[in-house]
Amino acid sequence: MDSGKFDIVLLKMKRLCSVREYCAGDISAKGVKSGLNEIEVARLIEILKKDKFVDDLRYSEAFARDKIKLSGWGPSKVVYALKTKGVDSEIISAAVKSVDLGLRRGVQKRVLEQKLKKLNRDRDPDSVFNKLIRFALQRGYGFGEVFEAVKELTGKNKKSI
Repeated sequence: MDSGKFDIVLLKMKRLCSVREYCAGDISAKGVKSGLNEIEVARLIEILKKDKFVDDLRYSEAFARDKIKLSGWGPSKVVYALKTKGVDSEIISAAVKSVDLGLRRGVQKRVLEQKLKKLNRDRDPDSVFNKLIRFALQRGYGFGEVFEAVKELTGKNKKSI
């Protein structure tokens, strides 16, 4: 790719990054789609990072906060999603830890309460209990915290599943 075309792609990426957050993996995919080779993509990301258009930590913190708060995801699902985007494990860990524990627990409780309302209360209480557990685990919450939250929510004093 010639220098003029690279500059056009760079300008386009700067414009995109000024509107919303992107991680280096997202920019890499967009660069390849725009016809850049590996060397040009690496240069593109280097320039965008240097000019603070791309910051994986800033992106990951916003991603974690939004997915937990708005989508009701648990930490495990956030970690998996960020890994698929190629974000470094240390950055992912810092991003998930940056989300307030009280917020995470509040969202988890809200999500479980909404699911409980959707489940038919006439069903077997054990079935409802187990469905809530599975639902929360699929959302990316840890078993220990889910088990306790579901016990509290359903009023069960269940020792094992």
